[in-house]
Amino acid sequence: GLLLGGVLVTATGGNAVDAYRAMFDGSLGTSHGFRATLQRAVPLILCGLAVSLALRMQLWNIGGEGQLLVGAATATGIGFALGGLPGPLLILLMLAGGMLGGALWAQIAALPKAWIGLNEIIVTLFLNYIAIRGVSYLVFGPWKDPGAIGFAYSRPVPERIGLIPGTDFSFSLVIVAVVLTVVWWVFNRTTWGFSVDIAGGNERAAAYLGMGYRRHV
Repeated sequence: GLLLGGVLVTATGGNAVDAYRAMFDGSLGTSHGFRATLQRAVPLILCGLAVSLALRMQLWNIGGEGQLLVGAATATGIGFALGGLPGPLLILLMLAGGMLGGALWAQIAALPKAWIGLNEIIVTLFLNYIAIRGVSYLVFGPWKDPGAIGFAYSRPVPERIGLIPGTDFSFSLVIVAVVLTVVWWVFNRTTWGFSVDIAGGNERAAAYLGMGYRRHV
């Protein structure tokens, strides 16, 4: 990929070395770029965890993008509706609402998969497009910031997750570290995590052992 990219840059009159140096500086080579990269990694890591959890059950969740968008829209809606609450309480409610919104969106694919075996790949993939259209409607419509110029974005919520004390890094990185640790512990140290592996590996064995395959799905 690096070689082909360098060829394309050179073929269009650019300098591949300068291009890659700029990419590195903008992502990891400067403190600002490093902070921005970590910040943008947060939702990708969480979506990756969501997909990996489903894969333990041999389920192919292609809808991480849509679930992220619906969760973000739910959290934003709570921020708008309950903006008068104290900051820490509002952020906790937004986090809880975001998780619930994404989870309920995933259930649209999970329930028919569990009960009638409907292919989760197709359903989760199509749900992405519905979520994208829904969020676009909100951003371009009722939630649009009147001051937005050039690019549409929603008006800001009254409270946001702050920085780790004494640093320039968002506290969301701490949340990701906690979630990573909890997911690892659940799947490697708990009976439930073991039962998920069993159910994903052999549906009939899970049913024989009373593990509730449909409930796990």
